[in-house]
Amino acid sequence: MFDVMTVTYLSSGGKVGDLIRAEATCDKFGKTLAYTSIKFVNARDELVARGSHTKYVDSNSYLH
Repeated sequence: MFDVMTVTYLSSGGKVGDLIRAEATCDKFGKTLAYTSIKFVNARDELVARGSHTKYVDSNSYLH
């Protein structure tokens, strides 16, 4: 199995109760690996955190 996840915090997200928007993308979905990325922005559209995930994908586990 292969699984890697990273998160980088760039600044405070704000105060308790502030909204944070998450935008996730599947960058590539191959035969055995999937690559995703995510970014978190505050109400002022400032980037506060970003992350990525590389995930092993077992093609036999999905229904066709």
